[in-house]
Amino acid sequence: EPVTKLEDSITYDITAWSLPYAMGLDAYALRQLIQVSGDYQNPPAAYVVPEDAAYAYVSPWRSFQDAKYLAYLQKNGVKVRSAAYPFTVEGKQFPRGSLIITKRNNEELGQDFHRIVKMGAEEFDRELATTSTGFVDSGYDFGSGNVNYLEAPRIAIVGGSQTRSTSFGQVWYFFEQEIEYPVSVLDTDYLNRVDLDEYDVIILPSGFYRFQDNMLEEMSDWVSSGGRIIAMDGALNAFADKDGFGLKQYASEEEKKKAEKENEDKPLRRYEDRERESMKDNIPGAIYQMQLDDSHPLAFGYSKEYFTLKIGSRRYAYLERGWNVGVLKEGAKPVNGFAGSRANKGLSESLVFGVYNKGGGEIVYLADNPLFRSFWENGKLLFANAVFMVGQ
Repeated sequence: EPVTKLEDSITYDITAWSLPYAMGLDAYALRQLIQVSGDYQNPPAAYVVPEDAAYAYVSPWRSFQDAKYLAYLQKNGVKVRSAAYPFTVEGKQFPRGSLIITKRNNEELGQDFHRIVKMGAEEFDRELATTSTGFVDSGYDFGSGNVNYLEAPRIAIVGGSQTRSTSFGQVWYFFEQEIEYPVSVLDTDYLNRVDLDEYDVIILPSGFYRFQDNMLEEMSDWVSSGGRIIAMDGALNAFADKDGFGLKQYASEEEKKKAEKENEDKPLRRYEDRERESMKDNIPGAIYQMQLDDSHPLAFGYSKEYFTLKIGSRRYAYLERGWNVGVLKEGAKPVNGFAGSRANKGLSESLVFGVYNKGGGEIVYLADNPLFRSFWENGKLLFANAVFMVGQ
């Protein structure tokens, strides 16, 4: 349904179930029946076996399947680069993020290089073009500083008693079952005794983290020295309004006081209405259309719009230092599902996805969970960007 029909806003589950938004697809509503003749035929596969590349293979970056292909290449020791800007080479156009796989720097693989690259493209049905040159028709040449080497990241997921088991499971499933990429699991009970330098990326699923000051300081130093934290949903609370992490609930004291005044409870309320009154501050799973900076690596493969599933009403101010990649602008409201009036008003001009630059590293803030229940397919490429593209 384009718009979910709710008989009551008090519900036990999320209120938005529109599949086109979840799948990232365009959908069309028709007023008349379409007469269909014959059986549906699958379109031809995108993959065509190319000749051995004279210089490089190039694969566009457009979908989650491309992220699976990248993970496959990195697991098999193939060195891969990514274009930060669109380019055209030998008459073929490629978007930002496109994978560039050169024979040069992959010599140690010998003839296995061609076999691995082609087998992966066939397995994941990826478009694979070849080029005889690294000099482009438009954009930046393959040797440019705007074509970045994608180092295979060493990844850890934080789990344990301070982590929501469902959110942890979604992240673990993403790596173990969907892209089959190796990860380590670190428990919150002993996280303060772990050598963080053994990892390049640490993922904090949603949870109720109780990091002591010394742990926050250690994580801050690790990021400054080149590490990357990916904080999801409730995990952002561990860093909000803490020195050195750039994340604030409100941009100023004036903004905070204004919000508090607007959210003051009315003095005369009926006790029996307490549940319904509380719904004004809640967002039990609603879909919002947000603005996306598609030039940032976190948004490679997307357009300037993204439909996000919001399951909470906590808001965050724009980052003062870093990149506000995904935001809700003034007057934003759900395109599908229910949002309480006070909660919805508070989300105006707020951060959804952002990257905070800190020394040699980054903190990726994902206020909404792009892997929610693993059914929000449209968010999986964005999460893969956070893991493989940001900071490279």
